[in-house]
Amino acid sequence: MPKGQREHLLRVGFNTRFKPHKIKRNCDLCGKEYERIPSDIGKYCSYKCSNNAPERVEIRKMAALNTKNGKELKCLQCGTIFYVPKCRQLQKYCSDECRTLASRKPEELKTNKVRLKEWRLNILKRDNYQCVECRCNRKRLLEVHHIKSQKEYPRLIYDLENGQTLCVYCHIKKHKNLSIKFMLSSLHLNGLRKPYLKLIKEGD
Repeated sequence: MPKGQREHLLRVGFNTRFKPHKIKRNCDLCGKEYERIPSDIGKYCSYKCSNNAPERVEIRKMAALNTKNGKELKCLQCGTIFYVPKCRQLQKYCSDECRTLASRKPEELKTNKVRLKEWRLNILKRDNYQCVECRCNRKRLLEVHHIKSQKEYPRLIYDLENGQTLCVYCHIKKHKNLSIKFMLSSLHLNGLRKPYLKLIKEGD
């Protein structure tokens, strides 16, 4: 709540901490339990369920077919039958979600940058967002390390078995041939250079 609005409500004696009583209901479409105030007569838990309700679908169908040259189409992604007026007969998908799924490229057409990002996320999830060496779980410091060099083994770049999660401390120890400044520049952690140097010297 904006500060000015809160001050105005306090001046007129309105309790800004007041929470209305809510009751629990079950969605008529998906069965999910949700909370609403008693005066709300809605039957659905979300706009998505409300939009996919049978009565809404029937209304859209009749509206489309009653217009001149209304047409029944089949979604190219999920196969759902939907109805459109004449002005939208070139529509291929029943919803934005299907359009997004259809626009995704297959694995072989993805760019190297996208494939590397997905590989990195899969490694982090597999290792439970923890460094395998020191069990550090600060996400800001976690990186993914190629066990076998990318230059020597280019076929293993996207192999999940060739990756492990390391914190930046342990990652620097794995790449002693690279300068510490270079390793820290990608994380914008140049201000923490001295603690890194201490830990690396202690580890050696």
